[in-house]
Amino acid sequence: MQRSERWVVGFLLVLASMTFFFPLVTFHVPILGDQDMSGYDLVAKMKDFDNTIDAVKPKQLDLPQSAPASSTPATPHLKMPLSVQAVPLIPIEVILGFASAAIALICCLIATGSSSAKGFSTLGAVAAAAAILHLTIANSDLHTWFQEQMDAQASSLADNPFANLGRQIADLAANSFQIKPGVGLYVLAATLSAAAVL
Repeated sequence: MQRSERWVVGFLLVLASMTFFFPLVTFHVPILGDQDMSGYDLVAKMKDFDNTIDAVKPKQLDLPQSAPASSTPATPHLKMPLSVQAVPLIPIEVILGFASAAIALICCLIATGSSSAKGFSTLGAVAAAAAILHLTIANSDLHTWFQEQMDAQASSLADNPFANLGRQIADLAANSFQIKPGVGLYVLAATLSAAAVL
């Protein structure tokens, strides 16, 4: 690797490492607005990240044994999509991307050759792209799941005069909840891809 190329690749890898402090994942929650998570937040609050996803899962109510049986059939609870259940893997994908960027930067600085820096840059770019794709698919699957859940509940509320109002509020809440890749994740994937190409 020539000296000029090493400087350019080193700059790209430093920039990729700096995105650790940029917003990597953005949650849009009704009333609370946008909640950005940086790399530090993803690592430090991995448990809270899991709890945020668990919060949207339906909960079964425990009724006392003496309660009379309802005349209406129970609303079926649909299983969460696999992409949403696997959302806790996103911090691992992000950490793999940053670890690869750091190792590629070390390989670039000690001039061990371009093949090792290129290999780790490629690995990091693939991990960052996988996190972006995973978040995009999970967001789409989550909205589809919300819609199917509301359709399943609509049949049990057919005789309720307020069912239409409840449906509109539920639609609004479901469409307002978003989980999207942040700008930092796109910058990480782009800089690592450019470093791998160079």
